Amino acid sequence: MRVMNTHMIAEPLIEQTCHLTIDDFYTLLDEHEVLVVDVRNYDEQPVIDGFADRRLPLDQLASYLDELDADAIVFVCQDGTRSAEAIALAKSHGMVIPVFSLEGGITAWLRSKE
Repeated sequence: MRVMNTHMIAEPLIEQTCHLTIDDFYTLLDEHEVLVVDVRNYDEQPVIDGFADRRLPLDQLASYLDELDADAIVFVCQDGTRSAEAIALAKSHGMVIPVFSLEGGITAWLRSKE
């Protein structure tokens, strides 16, 4: 797990919240090396090719936290509930890089595309 200065990445966002709006999500993606991790179960729909870099169900996430390396990590799920749990899990395991949850999850992201 890489240790870095969190003030270098999305400082205003970190000071406000760990939950990203859709607009803030795109800003973060444009400006930094971000790893998007889908924490839904493997059988959950919809499957969106190219949206997430990794798919790690929440119940398996702790086993893979040491492998996640980026400037920041955005956890996504169906509605934002499990991705918020993923933040708590990552922090409880000592992750120091910025971690975020996509507010409203994939449902909100799909709505933004309509």
